[in-house]
Parts: sequence; C-alpha cells; structure tokens
Amino acid sequence: MGWKMYAVLCNLSYVFEIIVPLISHIVWGTSLNLPISNYHFLSDEIRDRYFYFWFTYQAFGMYGHMSYNINIDSFIAGLILCIILRVNILKSNLQNLDSKFTSVQKQLPFKKFSEDSKLKQHLRNYDIILRLSSKVQKIISVPAFVQFGVTTAIICVALCGLLTPSASNFHLFLVTYILSMTSRIFVPAWLGAKLTQQSQALVFAAYSSEWIERSENFKQNLRLFMTRACNPIIFYGIKICPVSLTTFTSIMKTAYSLFTLVRHIQNRQNGVI
Repeated sequence: MGWKMYAVLCNLSYVFEIIVPLISHIVWGTSLNLPISNYHFLSDEIRDRYFYFWFTYQAFGMYGHMSYNINIDSFIAGLILCIILRVNILKSNLQNLDSKFTSVQKQLPFKKFSEDSKLKQHLRNYDIILRLSSKVQKIISVPAFVQFGVTTAIICVALCGLLTPSASNFHLFLVTYILSMTSRIFVPAWLGAKLTQQSQALVFAAYSSEWIERSENFKQNLRLFMTRACNPIIFYGIKICPVSLTTFTSIMKTAYSLFTLVRHIQNRQNGVI
C-alpha cells in the first residue's frame, strides 16, 4: 500500500511536469522548456536544433531516476516490515505457548522437556530477529539520514515555489511532489514506530504465557528474555535521528519553519511588513 501510494503520487508529479506541458505545446503551441537543465553551455542554435532530443533524453532520465527512488525507498520500508512480521509471529507464539497441549498431555512426563524446548526455540528466533535488525540498521543508517535531511530541504523549497507566479500545471506538480516527499518519509517512519511498539509488546506477551506452573529452568529463561526484550528495537539514521513518527513530525515542523523564515526574509527585502 505504501509503495502504491508513493508510486501514484510520483507519477502524477511526472505527468504535471513533463506530459502536460508537452501536450500543451503540441496542441496549443505554448513554449516548452527542458525539464532538468537548459544546457546553457551549448549555443542557442545547437540547443534549438536538437531540442526534442534533449527533451526526450531528460524526460526518460527523470522517469528512470524516479522509478529507482520509488523502489529503493520502498525496499527500506519492506525490510522494516519483514522484521515487524517476525516480531508479531514471535509475540503470538509466546502468548500461545501452552495452547497446543491438551489436558491429558499436560500430565505426561515429556511435557516439561517439550515446553522448555519450545521456549528455547522462541528465544533462538528472537536472537535471529535481533541479528537481522542489526544488519538492516547497517543497511539503512546512511540512506535514512540522507532521506530525512534532503526531504526537509525539498519540502521547504517546494513550499516557496508555490508562492511564485507560475503556470497551474507547475503548481499542481509542486503539490503532488510535496505529497510524494511526505509519503516518502512517512511510511518508514510509521513502520519504525510500529516496530518499536511491537517489540515492546513482547514483554507483555511473555508474561501472558502460562508460566506459573512451569519448571524453574523455564521461568529463569523467561525472565532473561523479558529483561532483554525491555530494550525495544529502534532504527536510527547515523545514530542521530530515530526512524519514528516523532522524527517525521520534527521534519515537517522544521520544513515549515524554514519556509516561514524564507518568506519573512523575502517580505523584508520587498518592503512588505
């Protein structure tokens, strides 16, 4: 769902930036500019002669870069989602640790060995989750930090662009672009907060299991697990900003504050109080 939302918004931005001006140029003869760079290092004659070639080249390059960003950003969110699913499975197994035993089987001698082995298996699964989380942290550490930092500047610049007198299709492009950049950081931030919440719930899930009548060895292993699970799983961008909704809120506030500052400076330069 996050990938679809992000992809739809990005493709809408592309349509308003590339397709709509091209159709307007073909049908009504309006002026058409190159979407990325005007190649001022070339002479006007060469640029005008190969204008449609440059336009096609930049349009396809922009779409390829956009698709690359969509899939890479979704890949990061997908890694977090995989860990959330593993944590939810472990939480369900801990809560139903004794549900597979019938009333007759609970009286059998092998029950003690079986319940201890099941708990140890769940503890091994938790260790796998922690090792997987450590590898994912190494993968997304720098990209998450760059993603959050760059998105703040992009949203601020796009908001300033909305105040400039431009064509309606350009304003529509900026609106969809701001929404796509917002979804770009909201999805991993929401998943990061969800992961932290679910990892914290493992302690209560372990406590909710039928541990009262278990062996001392079982209770000791369970206590060790609960002590270890008290530290939730949190992903960071270069150990500075956590991947969470708190960071997402701070980014949106910072972007709006920068926009307000830039707008205030422009008003002072224009003599507007």
